[in-house]
Amino acid sequence: MKKIFGLAFGLLLTAFTYGQTVTFNDAGPNYNKASVTEFNFSLDATFTGQNITDASVYYTDYFTITPQATANGHDISIKLVDDTEINRRIITRFFMTLGAPNITVSGNSLAIDDFMQTYIMN
Repeated sequence: MKKIFGLAFGLLLTAFTYGQTVTFNDAGPNYNKASVTEFNFSLDATFTGQNITDASVYYTDYFTITPQATANGHDISIKLVDDTEINRRIITRFFMTLGAPNITVSGNSLAIDDFMQTYIMN
């Protein structure tokens, strides 16, 4: 019985600590993923400037990240160094490094792979 309660507690704890929100800000009627090389996101306050900086240093060959602190967290701009498929695909790794498996777009939460196919990959 102790194991069952311990497992349930662990699952609940995981669910509550996994509440990081990343929002894609560029979605709209005029958004054309084929021509865009700069992508804008809002990250909630669970992401620190240090988290963002630490994660971004691994990807400087593929894109640059410009963070801006806001009252609710950080806004980041991701600008591709070159508009290639691999550079676009590496954005997935950046968000996974941050621990953000979902991206919110217009109020809908998408798994990172679905988001990438719909809004980033050509």
